[in-house]
Order: sequence, then structure tokens, then C-alpha cells
Amino acid sequence: MLNRRTLLAVVACAALSPIAAPSRAADVDLPAEGADFVSAVVDQALKILKDKSLGKEEQIQRLTELFIATFDVRAMSLFALGVYAGRARGAEREAYFDAFKNYMIRHYFSRLESVGDVFSIKRASLDGENIVWVSSEAGSRGEKGYRVEWRVRKQEGELKIFDVLVEGSSLMWLQRNDFSAVLRRNDGNIAELTELMRKQKVSSETPGK
Repeated sequence: MLNRRTLLAVVACAALSPIAAPSRAADVDLPAEGADFVSAVVDQALKILKDKSLGKEEQIQRLTELFIATFDVRAMSLFALGVYAGRARGAEREAYFDAFKNYMIRHYFSRLESVGDVFSIKRASLDGENIVWVSSEAGSRGEKGYRVEWRVRKQEGELKIFDVLVEGSSLMWLQRNDFSAVLRRNDGNIAELTELMRKQKVSSETPGK
């Protein structure tokens, strides 16, 4: 049975080219647009994960590209810093952002490999003017599915995923808790967190200096 972090790992997906939101008129039904967008992202991710002709590094590269194209990675990376976000400035902030992109895919890759092959959209609803919550079910054939919810925002005509929740557990809050635990132990040293991400050694159990 897949655990929550395994299923949350589907957020760290990437493909050869960005997935554009479906082309619709100005009076588009945003919930339907968000549901179509999530379905397309998941479809691309599953194709990459199930393609046996791809080596591990090529899969990671394609997943990283999809992640960057379809998730609000910069906003997610700053949210993950919590109260320490204001300390990230200039070159240090950009180094952290670059490390975050690579970390998210590589950190979750082993879990991504065991994601099931069943996915269906259940419903989508507005949350304010530009946010859509898309509810779906994911899992493996013959097993009970998991409830997966996607928070999608539309800004300047472009859809981006900001968070994914599995059975109520948020990817971004889990990541924020892990990062905060490390930063509390190293006096908020973001450069040190960045280096730990590059080495794939970040977790709530990561020892301090």
C-alpha cells in the first residue's frame, strides 16, 4: 500500500515540453479548465514514469521540466522556508531556488516509481477569483484509491499548481516542516540548507552542525 509521501511525490513530475492550459474563450469555466490541466499533467507524468525505454536520469530530467512548467515552483520554494523566507536574498536566494527545483524531483523519485496507474478527476470548485481546488482519486488497480486534491492558481492567463494534498496531508506543509526543522538547528542558515538539498540530505531528522 502506498504511503502519503509516495502519492504526494506525483507533484515532482516533468516532461519534454510545457503543458499549456486548454485554449478556451474568455468566459471559460475555470474549474473545468483547472480539472483539464491537472488531468493533462498527471497523464504526462505517468507516461514518463511507465516508459521503460527511458533511463533514470532521463526520467528525472523530463520530470524536472514538467515540474518547472506546471508548478508555481518559486512560490512553493519561498513558502517552504516559512518564517526564514525573508532571509533569502540575492545570489543566495537564487542558489536556493535552483537547488529546490532539483531537490524536489530527486528526493521523491523513488516514491514516484511506485505511484499507481489509476487516476480520475472527481470534481473541481472555485476558491476565490483565481484559485481552483481539483479533487481526484489515485492508486493502483485492485486497491482502494487515495483522495488527492490539487490547488491550482491562474495568474496572467497561466495555470500553475501550488500544492497537492493526499488524504488531507499537504506536500508543501510537509516540506516546510522538514526545512524548518533544519533551519532551526542551524540558526536559519539558508546556504547550509541549500547545500543539504544538493546532497539530498534534508529531512526533519537531519543533524545540525
